[in-house]
Amino acid sequence: MLSNGNFAEQALDKARTNLKLVDECGNLWESFLVFGTTLNEGCMIGGGWKRFVDARNLTEGVCIRISAPAAGDNDTLFLRVYDD
Repeated sequence: MLSNGNFAEQALDKARTNLKLVDECGNLWESFLVFGTTLNEGCMIGGGWKRFVDARNLTEGVCIRISAPAAGDNDTLFLRVYDD
């Protein structure tokens, strides 16, 4: 879940449902995007998110930086995992 910190609203189009997740190694996971119905709900990434977590063997507490190429209608999010 991407919280309501304005990132999702600034980087993604609410009409979009398909989303590509790309990690720092260039691996790609096809995903889908669901925006909440109220202002404070943010949005949820589904489908490829679980495969990403499993492939990277992520556990609770790991830090992930999520970025987009530009503000606006992006269909790709870039993910960087920090294991420190």
